Amino acid sequence: MMFPQACIISVFAFIASALAVTHTVIVGNSNGDTIYTPPFLNADPGDTLVFQFQQKNHSVVQSSFRDPCTFNGGINSGFFPVPADKTSDFPTFSVPVKDRFPLWFYCAQNANLPNSHCGAGMVFAANPGNRFPAFKTRALAVGARLRAAAGNPSQTPTAPGVRHTIVVGNRNGDTIYTPETVDANPGDELVFQFQQKNHSAVQSSFEDPCTFRGGFNSGFFPVPPGQSDNFQTFTVPVKDRNPIWVYCAQNAGLANSHCGAGMVFAANPGFRFGAFKAKALAVGARLRLRPSPTAAAPGATHTVVVGNGNGDTIYTPPFLDAEVGDKVLFVFQQKNHSVVQSSFGDPCTFNGGFNSGL
Repeated sequence: MMFPQACIISVFAFIASALAVTHTVIVGNSNGDTIYTPPFLNADPGDTLVFQFQQKNHSVVQSSFRDPCTFNGGINSGFFPVPADKTSDFPTFSVPVKDRFPLWFYCAQNANLPNSHCGAGMVFAANPGNRFPAFKTRALAVGARLRAAAGNPSQTPTAPGVRHTIVVGNRNGDTIYTPETVDANPGDELVFQFQQKNHSAVQSSFEDPCTFRGGFNSGFFPVPPGQSDNFQTFTVPVKDRNPIWVYCAQNAGLANSHCGAGMVFAANPGFRFGAFKAKALAVGARLRLRPSPTAAAPGATHTVVVGNGNGDTIYTPPFLDAEVGDKVLFVFQQKNHSVVQSSFGDPCTFNGGFNSGL
């Protein structure tokens, strides 16, 4: 008996969906341990990793086997602070599994410090094969190097550093850090206190003020309008006198971007803060010039055929122009192909973006 191809595809899609598994990974625990539970697992394409954040303040950041405690540009949950007395409704962060390639993760809390969570072995992997013990050993070696670099703990401690409080937002809902700059010394701390609206403190660079390039990322802290005390905080240790450039990532890439409205901060900027803020405002100006998709004028859908009836290794068309709001629909034909994001400089290497799987 013959069945239409579309029917067969629908049946297979239904079966694949029915077989998909949700894997729950506990991040931290009620004892405040720096641990993922389980530390590794095997997952199939279509499965989902659900990271459930428990006590303390942890994150889930993608890295690599070679460099376990360094962000590789892929997945980054941001931080999820969880109070000690919370017993239910823990926040979660989901990661879809697209293929059987290994996924390596770490907690970025206290990154590059002697008490780094990753350096204490707080790492996780999906589909690691037999390499998880070596991955964790590499992470522990990072921690050992950081503790050695911190010097002899028996030495006479220096005077405690200064805690600089930076208010993020305010009770009027303004997109502002107060103050916008501070002068800080090694050993000081930057304490970001989150007030009304929903803001973040994300490290960037002078050249590209509204883009995360690795470093710290507080995640978002939503604060209701009526709250007047007990504001949540995020602390960044100051390690040297180099500038630290920070922005709010709310509505990133949109016309109402907080960074594009000038919501930036800097520690030790020298005379360059004015230029840094001007660069951020220029990002906002460019975003506001982009045409906004509307209900009356939805974005176009561009169809790209992957492979063909002859089994050729080809995309048709090989390139196209697309506007903000458009969609690119990849239709897979004969043979077994994939659509994996790369970069101009390294076209055959996955850059941590999207991956259709095979």
